Amino acid sequence: MNHRPLVLALAIAVLVLPEVSRGGGLEDIPICHGFGCRIQETVSISESEWRQVRTFFREPASTPAEERDQIKRAVGWFDVIAGRYSPIHRDLAKNEIPGRFDNVRSNPDGHTMPASTIGQLDCIDESRNVTTYLTLMEQAGLFRHHRVVERALRRSAVDQHYAGQIEEIESATRWVVDSWFYAHGRLPYLEEATEWLDIPFLFSTSFPEEADG
Repeated sequence: MNHRPLVLALAIAVLVLPEVSRGGGLEDIPICHGFGCRIQETVSISESEWRQVRTFFREPASTPAEERDQIKRAVGWFDVIAGRYSPIHRDLAKNEIPGRFDNVRSNPDGHTMPASTIGQLDCIDESRNVTTYLTLMEQAGLFRHHRVVERALRRSAVDQHYAGQIEEIESATRWVVDSWFYAHGRLPYLEEATEWLDIPFLFSTSFPEEADG
């Protein structure tokens, strides 16, 4: 018997422990930032905000491609909402750091870090947050053609890169949902995993065009 799907489901569930508030919103949504999820906090969203996310799926998608477009837009808007209650609204594209490294603050782990990294996300932060958003939507029954799977990972000799990932149920094709390439408030890059794997780590030579919206 293959226990991998069950183990995976449990692993994803550990990342997401929100509660439905009495008002119909969501409470205690885990949010990472500060590089490597060094800063972790929880946010709550209202019933109206959660309804805005669900509205992208108001018309059931007739094809997986239609649903992926819904997912891309819903993830983008969920991130905007989370940014209302956390510093991630400061996030710039890639690993760009706003400001100078002249002020530091203590981290929960006892280390210090530049104040300018607060609210900035690397691929670990981005991929965990996106997986949280995707899992919440999946748990709400909003997906018909896809399931949430483990984060995608690609490596080079000197670097590695993570992203959220979904799998098309009928074909078992995997699709990457990567918000790291763009600044906060933009739609994520959503492409077949094989295409994502081929993006050079030297992004200046081949960089995904910014999504509309």
